[in-house]
Amino acid sequence: MFDPFHTTKLGEGTGLGLSISQTLIQRANGLITVCNRPEGGAEFTIWLPEDVADTAGVTAVS
Repeated sequence: MFDPFHTTKLGEGTGLGLSISQTLIQRANGLITVCNRPEGGAEFTIWLPEDVADTAGVTAVS
């Protein structure tokens, strides 16, 4: 699912969305997981460290 160019859409999309998301989250020392929902669909959970702005080289703005 997180492989580049993997898509379930026939004739649509590039299959890069989850791959790029996973790469960015990992570079911020975070984690992304996915699980099936009983009512259908999928649930994605993202964990990021509290200091993610410092980790990513970005200054947080409030």
